[in-house]
Amino acid sequence: TAKTGVRIPLALPMPSPYQKHLIQQVANASAMHALELHPPQSGDFVRLHNLSGGARALVIARLQQITDCPVLIVTADAEAAEGWYDDLHQVSPPGLHFFPMTETLPYEIDEPVIDLLAKQYGAMHYLRRGEDAAITAAPKAREEATPAAPVLLVAPLEALQHKIPTPVALDKLVLTLNWGETFDTEKIAHRLVELGYERQAMAETRGEFSVRGNIVDIFPPHFENPVRFDLFGDEVESIRFFDSTTQRSLRGGPELERITILPAKLISITKNLAEESVDALCSLADWMPENTLVVLDQPEKFDEALERFDLIAQKRYEERDAAETLRPAVYYADKVTLHQ
Repeated sequence: TAKTGVRIPLALPMPSPYQKHLIQQVANASAMHALELHPPQSGDFVRLHNLSGGARALVIARLQQITDCPVLIVTADAEAAEGWYDDLHQVSPPGLHFFPMTETLPYEIDEPVIDLLAKQYGAMHYLRRGEDAAITAAPKAREEATPAAPVLLVAPLEALQHKIPTPVALDKLVLTLNWGETFDTEKIAHRLVELGYERQAMAETRGEFSVRGNIVDIFPPHFENPVRFDLFGDEVESIRFFDSTTQRSLRGGPELERITILPAKLISITKNLAEESVDALCSLADWMPENTLVVLDQPEKFDEALERFDLIAQKRYEERDAAETLRPAVYYADKVTLHQ
């Protein structure tokens, strides 16, 4: 924020008066008025034509407003998803999140780009806890939080095909550290390594941490600035953001009371969870509440995309040692599963 100088991604501003005015103008349109009189109910299917760019964003933002339901927008490809997110970002509806593709092929072991991982974790955290990942770094004496708005989530179809940890499984991977609590440095360091963090002399990039005397620095993927824990003995005396370049605390930065640390890896952790239990993974669709309003953009392209992905996953599975590799259905949601 401008006041503190701390830049944290993924949190969006509330709609401005002008943006609210635009949404109200959409509400006055005849087609939108008809939807308001008869909002979609469970099992309803509504097809909207001739909407593009900002118009579709305004309509969906208004639909969420009148139904007060979570919204999941699924697109046929990544480019379309990014377009939707950019258009919605201009309207700034509360609860807006983007769940991008990892840009990895089935059974690929390379971890996704950290920025993509941060957005995915941000969406999952909001779905699970009703707060932005940024709020997990809670300033002391903060005002009482307002109730979270229903999520408005944009995702390409392929992002739903790659399975992710279930909400319960992710809960077990979250590390929450609080001001004033006892801090076992070596135990925390061991846990961070389990979560995919790399121990370095200095925490300079996301996914790194360092231990130097009574100072522990951690750079989670979902924050733009790393976090410094100052210890007095084995007790956390202060928690602050710092600049990864200068290694100095941010001037005017807030003193924090707790930090929620999410994993720094995804593929390796997903693989470990699957090997422990095939029930530890699910599709992003399984994370959505039952009353979710699902928006399908160009659904006529979905079957071809689903079949193409299933063929690639099966081919890459067959190229591996079947005795040491779990079948595609464990890691990926196939066409039949997603239709259900």
